[in-house]
Amino acid sequence: MKPTIIKLEPMYSRTYYVEWKLHNVCNYDCSFCGSDIKDGSRRGLSLDTNKKIIDKISEDCKDNKVWLAFNGGEPTLYSELIELLTYAKTKPNVLTTMYSNASRTIRYWTELRDARVLDQLYVTYHSEQTDDYKHVANVLNLFHAEPITTIAIVTHVPKHITKAIEGYEYILENTGAFVNMNYMNAEGALQGYSEEQIEKYKKYTFLPGRKTDSKVKSQVLPKHRISREQMIETYSDNTKKLVSLVNLKKEDKNKFQGWNCNIGIENMHIDVARKSKGMCDIHSGILIDVEDLEKTLSFEKEPTICKFELCHCTMDLYSPKSKILK
Repeated sequence: MKPTIIKLEPMYSRTYYVEWKLHNVCNYDCSFCGSDIKDGSRRGLSLDTNKKIIDKISEDCKDNKVWLAFNGGEPTLYSELIELLTYAKTKPNVLTTMYSNASRTIRYWTELRDARVLDQLYVTYHSEQTDDYKHVANVLNLFHAEPITTIAIVTHVPKHITKAIEGYEYILENTGAFVNMNYMNAEGALQGYSEEQIEKYKKYTFLPGRKTDSKVKSQVLPKHRISREQMIETYSDNTKKLVSLVNLKKEDKNKFQGWNCNIGIENMHIDVARKSKGMCDIHSGILIDVEDLEKTLSFEKEPTICKFELCHCTMDLYSPKSKILK
């Protein structure tokens, strides 16, 4: 009998991770984002409250490193973002990353770069919303001489995949960032794509940009990096295999219904004024007001049994999983 996968886990050692939606204000109107991400109904907490949240998270993680991953909405529209990032970096165990559509001006990004408050930066080129992938490349190149990891995520829906490929190729050729393509169908699958489009999409995977060799490298130790491009599969015969996290979705292997999932044990999701186990609320079942800090900001103690057919969110996919053997 062919060995089956019984465990999926990250490559590196224990590092906590907090996905933090600062607000749901966005200047884009992507078809694949729900209104809860972009309708502006949750404008964000005060800087003082967010600082207290950082205090609690840093304290709870103690001697372990913890990544604070800021997103939105569009996080750069949070007016006190640089101040918040600056405060986060006063904590010796805090590492910072951010997910942005990179649409702010070069002047803004220069100010952010000069503040030296990021350990990693994800920028997205949304081919559905803009043709200006050269601006995205220019933003990435502002950080070329900075000791941070830069990642470009090129998103697409079926109608715009040709433009997405054009943007992917330009960013790959002209930056030192890692570049990936990601389908963003609301259904969470490759529905609506032709076979030819799917074959093209699968060829454009997580690759280093042509200028990677001259890019100043991150100073974060390898064991604390967010290595979401690589996971370890363990099989029933105890053999192991390195697998691309990106390819789990591409190959339709993101199915963990009935498995034990460590979502929430070493990660959590803060959605403005709510805390849940993971990025996708439907997987979480826990929503707590973050202003009750003592109750809210504790990591979970026990794994969750996955009840859903597909796992879409990268954060949730990245949580260690083990098959329940009968």
